[in-house]
Amino acid sequence: MIAKIDGGKSYGDIFLRAEKEYSYFNFEMANAKILLKHFEDCEQECMSLLNNDNPLVLPAYDQCVKASHIFNLLDAR
Repeated sequence: MIAKIDGGKSYGDIFLRAEKEYSYFNFEMANAKILLKHFEDCEQECMSLLNNDNPLVLPAYDQCVKASHIFNLLDAR
């Protein structure tokens, strides 16, 4: 563990509450039915962004990243 400099904050001082709350949400509270719908929406949006005359690759990539995050939440549940 890195020692705090006088008056400084530790990682735990800043992020411990967030880690506890997000862990509780991810493993206990996240609604799998809603998450699955969000996952399907991201997938559909990604495909629509790629399957047109002017494919929008970067916005489609953003949708893939969102879908990946949601998949991990679903996996946790």
